[in-house]
Amino acid sequence: MDVNHLEKSLVDRIKTAIRQQLSARHVPEVILQIPEIPYTINMKKVEVPVRRIIEGKQIHATGSLVNPDCLDYYRNIPELNKW
Repeated sequence: MDVNHLEKSLVDRIKTAIRQQLSARHVPEVILQIPEIPYTINMKKVEVPVRRIIEGKQIHATGSLVNPDCLDYYRNIPELNKW
């Protein structure tokens, strides 16, 4: 699945808003559009498995996720390979 690239003007507006409302250190280097976010059966967003996948680590026990198949998307995102 390909990354859906956002228009540069939208990315710039997002970064400007974050910088103005929070601080420059909160501005992410990369902003990507993704097709789906993993959720638990209690409808809470799941961050740790996504972070582990991006770090190249194995994840286990995805049975508590409503949509475990969406984790495959995070496995090979070229923009995140340097992390």
